[in-house]
Amino acid sequence: KRYISPDTIFVAAISFIAIGLQGRRLDLLEANASLQAHRNEPLEEDTSGLSHKMNSLRSRRKLQNEVVLDIKAMNKDSLMIKKSIKSIEARMGAMEESSAGERVDRSLAGSPFQKVGDWWVADSTMFQFPKGIVIGKNNTHCEYGDAVLSVDYGWEGEALNCPSGHGSVAFGLANHATGDFSTVTGGKFNEASGMASVVMGGRLNEVVTGGKFNEASGMASAVMGGR
Repeated sequence: KRYISPDTIFVAAISFIAIGLQGRRLDLLEANASLQAHRNEPLEEDTSGLSHKMNSLRSRRKLQNEVVLDIKAMNKDSLMIKKSIKSIEARMGAMEESSAGERVDRSLAGSPFQKVGDWWVADSTMFQFPKGIVIGKNNTHCEYGDAVLSVDYGWEGEALNCPSGHGSVAFGLANHATGDFSTVTGGKFNEASGMASVVMGGRLNEVVTGGKFNEASGMASAVMGGR
């Protein structure tokens, strides 16, 4: 059997009530229009019809009072329907939020991470990242290589490190590891452009052994520091 929720049944009942009230309102409007038409008829001046006209006036007043009472009842029912609709909408919103939370819980089922306080803690296992890892900010101007690692706190809100060589690593500030398997472990404005080259630190160095504004872009070259 197909299951129909109580909310669906309640909404259907409210709809039928609203349709019935609308039909009643149309009947009342037609009756009122008829009364207005009778009002425009010329009154007979003879006394024989006076009693009949008085009775007609009483009937009109009675009908008008009934119309007023019915309109008040319709307004009251309309307010109740609006409150019921708001209640249903609130319940449906709560159900949607609950469903969204359940979907998130299901999506994390089987995940190697679990939340402990404010920390996400990984399982004690190996992880493989074929493309790379960026810790901190993402440099949108950098064409990251494959199997790279970048730790980039950024400067004035902008990421500046760029490990574009395959298998390269870039730490520090505004450092570029452009050669394959190259590494810049610290400093700022340094570049390791040769294959397997290393810049250990300093500033404005390009894979040299030391000094200032030096350049050594050969394979497996290194800078230990300097400026």
